[in-house]
Parts: sequence; structure tokens; C-alpha cells
Amino acid sequence: MQQALSVDRQVAIIGSGVMGRGIAMVAAAAGHPVCLYDVNGPASIQALAAIRQHWQHQVGQGKLSAAQLDRLCGRLSRAEHLSQLARAGLVIEAIAEDLAAKQALFGQLEQLVLKVGRQLDIVGNMRPNGL
Repeated sequence: MQQALSVDRQVAIIGSGVMGRGIAMVAAAAGHPVCLYDVNGPASIQALAAIRQHWQHQVGQGKLSAAQLDRLCGRLSRAEHLSQLARAGLVIEAIAEDLAAKQALFGQLEQLVLKVGRQLDIVGNMRPNGL
């Protein structure tokens, strides 16, 4: 039986579009450190800013405190290189619905697993009407 991921284990998300951002927010809210990676580096910077802005809006509505905002934002980071995800407890793929891109990414992740020499839990994410 699979056990729940310990909250001290990092959740890495590949792809920082709407789906990746949403996953990052849920993982951070659950207490996990979160690392966003996007092949388009500035996209992950924009995603972190959008997440922070969303949470700041919730502070303004009284749904979050400033201290909670700080804790949540403190759990977020970004990676500039795929290799930086090697220490994650879970890697979630959330890139565009493009079969060739997904195959290429999973090939790169396979090489990363071989390089680090340990198991890396990786899950794919696909819309029901995707590929």
C-alpha cells in the first residue's frame, strides 16, 4: 500500500500553466515545499507571482491571514533546470497536451532517475479530452 507523502517532502511540478499553478497551490496549502519548473523559465516566475497575487486577494477578503500568506509563499520556489527536481518526493507533470512533448519530458525524467540512482515518484497529468 502506498503511503501519503510526508509534508517535509518536496512536490515538484513541471509546467506552470493554469493546471500547474493549481497543483502548486494545493500542495503548498497541504504543507509541502513546492518547486515549479517550466521549460520557459519566465513562465514559472509569472506563475509564482500569480499564485501570490491570488493568495493576497484572499488576505484582502479575510480568508487568509498575512502570516498564512507568508508561510504559503515561503513554501514556493522555482527550478531553472530539470535536474534540480532530483530531490523531490513527488514529481507531477502538468505540461501542454502534446504527446511528443510529454514523451520527450518523460525520457528526460528517466535519465534523471538513472543519474540520481534512486526511485523518483512521477505522475502524469492529462485532461480528459487531452491526447
